[in-house]
Amino acid sequence: MLVSVAQDLETFGWQAATTIKAAGFQAEEEPPRLVKVDAWGRRVDAVVTSPAWKQQKQVSAREGLVAIAYERSQGEYSRVYQVAKLVLYGAASGLFNCPLAMTDGAARVCEVHRKAHPALDDAYQHLTSRDPDAFWTSGQWMTERGGGSDVAAATATLARPEDDTQRGLGHWYRLWGYKWFTSAADGEMAFALGRECGTDGQPIPGNRGLSMFFVPIRRDAHRTPEGFEVVRLKNKLGTKQLPTAELRLQRMRALKAGLLARLAERGHIPPSPAGERITRDDVAEAPPMGAGVSELGRGVPAIATMVNITRVHNAAAAVSFMQRITALAQDYARRRSAFGALLIRQPLALRTLAWLELHTCACTALVLEAARLLGLQETGKAAPADASLLRLLTPLAKLFTAKEAVAVSSEGVEFFGGQGYIEDTHIPGILRDAQVLPIWEGTTNVLSLDLLRVLGGDPAAVPAFLDACSGRLAAAAATAAVGPGPPPRLPVSAPEDAGAGTGTFHTTADSSHNLAVDGPTQQPTSSMAANTAWAGARDDSQHSQRLRQQGERGASRAGRAMHVELLSRVCEAALAAVQRLAARLQDTAAAVRAAGRHGGLPETAQAGARDLAFAMMNAFIAVLLAEHAAWSGSPRHLLLALEWCRQQLGSPLRGSGAGTSLAGSAGGGLGSAGGEPRQASEAGAARESSSLGRGGKDAESLLMAARIIARADELLSQPRARF
Repeated sequence: MLVSVAQDLETFGWQAATTIKAAGFQAEEEPPRLVKVDAWGRRVDAVVTSPAWKQQKQVSAREGLVAIAYERSQGEYSRVYQVAKLVLYGAASGLFNCPLAMTDGAARVCEVHRKAHPALDDAYQHLTSRDPDAFWTSGQWMTERGGGSDVAAATATLARPEDDTQRGLGHWYRLWGYKWFTSAADGEMAFALGRECGTDGQPIPGNRGLSMFFVPIRRDAHRTPEGFEVVRLKNKLGTKQLPTAELRLQRMRALKAGLLARLAERGHIPPSPAGERITRDDVAEAPPMGAGVSELGRGVPAIATMVNITRVHNAAAAVSFMQRITALAQDYARRRSAFGALLIRQPLALRTLAWLELHTCACTALVLEAARLLGLQETGKAAPADASLLRLLTPLAKLFTAKEAVAVSSEGVEFFGGQGYIEDTHIPGILRDAQVLPIWEGTTNVLSLDLLRVLGGDPAAVPAFLDACSGRLAAAAATAAVGPGPPPRLPVSAPEDAGAGTGTFHTTADSSHNLAVDGPTQQPTSSMAANTAWAGARDDSQHSQRLRQQGERGASRAGRAMHVELLSRVCEAALAAVQRLAARLQDTAAAVRAAGRHGGLPETAQAGARDLAFAMMNAFIAVLLAEHAAWSGSPRHLLLALEWCRQQLGSPLRGSGAGTSLAGSAGGGLGSAGGEPRQASEAGAARESSSLGRGGKDAESLLMAARIIARADELLSQPRARF
C-alpha cells in the first residue's frame, strides 16, 4: 500500500515540477475575463478562462485530488495521502487548488446528505469523479456586502419556497440577493447561505433565520445564466488566475440542505437526522463533520462542514507555497556567486536557508497531523479525544500555516534580491498569492476567536490537547531509548581532504568493507605501507568483520546515547512549554464558559487569543518534531526539533552537551555539493545546537546547524532543482 502511494507521489511530483507548473504560469498570464453579452446582444455573463485553467481541472480529476479522500483506498490515511498530493500540486496549480478546496468541502456535505435528496447524490458523484468530462467544481457563496466574518448580521440574501405549502428540508426555494465575493465563478454548483422568510413574508432575523442551500448552476439554450447575473470579476492583489466574481441572485433555484446532528461519540455518521441540538450558532462550535439535514437556523453550523475541509486545504496550500520558495532558494544558492563564493557557502545565506527549511518542515508536520485526525474522524475511527483535538487544530493549523507562509514567502523573495521583485521570474507571484491565505476562511483574529469558542464549548478540548502533547512526548522519549532500529548509515566515499576530528563515519574507497571509525576520519593513503595494511585487512575477512562489528557496536552505543540525551532535552523543553500553557488554557476555557452564560466572549480572553493560539502551535509543533525524530532516528530530524525549541519556544535546553558524539547515528557523511568536503557533522551540530549560549562556539554552532538543516552538502534531485 505504501509503495503504491510513494510511486504515485513520485510520478505526480515530477508532473507538478514540469507540465503542471507550466500550465499554472500560463493561467496566470491569461487571467479570466467576463463577457457580458454575445455578438447578438444576448446577455451571457460568460466567465472566460485560460485553456491552461481548464487543463488544471482535467489534471485534478484524473489524479483524484478530491476523489482520493472519498474512495478511501488507504482507509483512515486517505486524507494524509490526499493532502500530500495537494502539497505537491498547490504552488504549481495556478491557484486551481482553491476551487478544489471548495469542491472537497461540497463533496463532504453531499456525502453525508446524499440520501436526503437525489440531487445531492448526483452532485456527489460528479464532485468525486475521476472522469474529466464528468468532474464538477463547486463554489461557496457566503460573503455579502456586509462582510464575510459576521455572517449572521451580513447575510441579506432572501430565501422563499417555490411552493409556500412545501417548506423545509429537501424542498426547492428561490434566492434573491447579492453575493459580494464568490470564488471559482466558473463552477457547476455552489452551496450558499440564505435568510429564510417566515409565513408572514418577513425575513427571520439573526442566526435563526439562516439556512444552507444547494445551488445548481444552470444556463438556458442561449447560454444565458438562469437566476443569476455575474456583475463583475474582482481585481485582487494576487490569485489573479482564479475567477472571483460578484453575483446578483434573482430567483435562483436552490435546494434546502444542511447539518443537524453532532457526530456520534466516535465519529460515526448517525443513521437518522435526529441528534443533539447544536447550542452555539457559530462555525467554530459546529462539529468538524456531521450528518442529517438542517433545521431552520442551522445554516452557519451547516456550512461549517465545508469550512473545516477548506481550512485544511488552506493549510496544505500554505505548505505548498513554503516548499516551493524554499526549493527555489536552495537551488539559487547553488548557482549564485557573490563576494567570491556561492551563496550556499556563505554563513548568513545558510542561516536564511535553514530558517526557511525549519519553518517549512514544521508546518508540513502540522498539516499532515490535521489530515490524519480528519481521516480518523471521517472513517469512524476517531476516539473522542481525537475529535476534540481536531476541533482545536483545524482553525489553529489554518491560522498558523497561513501566517508562516507569508513570512517564509517574503523571506524567500528577499533571498533573490532584485530578481525576486521581477515579475518575469514568477517569484513575486508566490508572495502575492500567499497573502490570501491568512484572509480566506477566517482571518487570524477570527480564527483566534474560534479557538476561544472551542475551548469554552468543548470541555474535553483542553484535556485532549494536554494529554496528546504529554503522551506523545513520553512515547517519543521511550522510542528513542529503545531505538527505531539500526541507526541510518549513508555509505559515501570519504574525500581525501576530509578534516580530522570531525567525529563522523566515512566509508573507505572499497565500499565492501565499510570500516567504521569513531573519531577522526580514517582512509587509505598512497604510501606502500598503507596499501599493504589495507590489503591485509581485506585478505583477513574474519579480522575485518570483527573490526567492523566492534566499531559499529561502539559507535552505535555512543550515537544512540547522544541521540537519547538530546531528544530528552527536546522533550523536556516541549513539555515545559505545554505545562506553561496548561493553567492558561484551563483559566481561559473557564472564563469563556462563564461569559457564555451571559452572552459574548470575555474581553481579556479576546485580547490574548492570538498569543495563545501561536503559543499552542509552537508547543504542539515541538511535540510533532520530537515524535518524528524519535521515530526516524535521524540526527537531522533531531536537529530540526532542537532548533525549533531554541527559536520558537524561547527555552534554553538544559546541559552543556554530552561528551560523546552522534557518529553512530549519523552513519556516514552526507554527500557534498560539487564534490566539496562536508565541513560540519550532524553530530557536532546537534550537540552544539543543544547548548548555545556558552560563549565563543555560538557562531560556529549556528553555522553547523544551519548547514545541515539547509541540506547544504546534499545534491538536489532534478525535479527539486527544476521546481
